[in-house]
Amino acid sequence: MNGLAAALAAGALAVGVAVTGCGPAAFPQVVAEQTDPSDSPDFNGDLTDESVPVAPQGAAVPQSNPDTSNPQTVESYLTDIVADAHKVWADYFKRLGLEEPRVTYTIISPGHAPVESRCANPGEPPLVVSTDTKNAFYCPADEREAGFRGAIYLPVITMQQMWTGTVLGQPSKQGGDFAAAIITAHEFGHHIVDELRLQYQAKGFTYPEPTAPWDELIADCMAGVWAASAYQSGYLDASDFAEAEAALEAIGDAPGDPGDHGTPEQRVQALRTGYFGTGEYGPAEPFACTSTYWK
Repeated sequence: MNGLAAALAAGALAVGVAVTGCGPAAFPQVVAEQTDPSDSPDFNGDLTDESVPVAPQGAAVPQSNPDTSNPQTVESYLTDIVADAHKVWADYFKRLGLEEPRVTYTIISPGHAPVESRCANPGEPPLVVSTDTKNAFYCPADEREAGFRGAIYLPVITMQQMWTGTVLGQPSKQGGDFAAAIITAHEFGHHIVDELRLQYQAKGFTYPEPTAPWDELIADCMAGVWAASAYQSGYLDASDFAEAEAALEAIGDAPGDPGDHGTPEQRVQALRTGYFGTGEYGPAEPFACTSTYWK
């Protein structure tokens, strides 16, 4: 944690990342080229050796909410979330025998210069992220340090507003700290999906990129996987999961909208799929996400 805090103080947080259980066998679109099917990895391992609770309120650990009048305290909270997500996904990639994914995190705080990204909407100039930009972002094309692939951007003022019920500029029926946590975990989920696809392509499998709205829903689902682990670690209190659901519900899109992220109902269901699992795959199992949303 001390190293992470020092990197944050320097303005950019760069850490290695990793995952827990998905791959060629999980994707119906995958075509294995010159590869024996018996070589496909086993994606049914548990995230931890402990069982995952079936309801997030079962063993709530009370926590004090950060002083959100102080952006530095919000930065510290986001740093804790990034560090915990890094630990969870790094352990998962290790179990799969994959390389540790490495992505740059920039927490853009007051006084931090706006950051320009290579990612942009078609026909628009490059994306510039400032401390109050009304979104959080993952850009796979940004490589801000040698050996790191992709970048996540978290604008502190925008994240700070989630405590009082404004999620990426939209009103939420239940604000709180875990709204900011789940949005951070969602951006992390984009990187995890990207890293799985690229690493397994290098092993001879063919993976399509998920298309809208599935690319967003699978990231929501991966955020649910992380949330189940956060529960086990004592991160969640009695209201946290409801805050996460309300956040994703607030930023759902109408069907057919440009850049469709999924409807409010679809986004909440994707979060729940990652957290609770499916009939076939248990709680906190990323295979439930890839088998349901990699389309």
